[in-house]
Amino acid sequence: MWFRNPATYIVDMKELEIVCNFYSVDPPSIASEVDGGFFYLKSNEISLDYFKYWELKRVLYPNSQNQSLCEATVTDPFFEMIGFRVKYLEESHFNGFCQQRRNMSEIVTVRANCCDSIQSKVHDLKLLHEDWRHFTALSSGKTSLRGSSFTWRVPSKCKS
Repeated sequence: MWFRNPATYIVDMKELEIVCNFYSVDPPSIASEVDGGFFYLKSNEISLDYFKYWELKRVLYPNSQNQSLCEATVTDPFFEMIGFRVKYLEESHFNGFCQQRRNMSEIVTVRANCCDSIQSKVHDLKLLHEDWRHFTALSSGKTSLRGSSFTWRVPSKCKS
């Protein structure tokens, strides 16, 4: 769910700008599980070449596990070979039910991950929408919400 325009965070116009469970200026270590969220993909020949290569790998090696795009940006040497530039977006602005951040003044998008059924996902997204409407109603008033104890109710049925 988009609360604010994520395009304002796409400033470098690299081939790929992506939110991963890691965020670093240097290439990150992926010792822990990586999970991608919001991403922007620039439409150009370099991006097209990479995704042709990625699809070819899936055809040639059908029994191998699919790499997440986050993991591929760190481990796949083809990115560097073709000049595919990647920028990791700061996680604090892009939330998910699995990686909750509570500062609604900074959150741009929220993913409904960690849901075991579509019913759970729809239920929690409805709660999230109600909470967002409540938050924006409060923040549009004269009272500042900085330092406020405003919290949201999700995830309720979706659990990490």
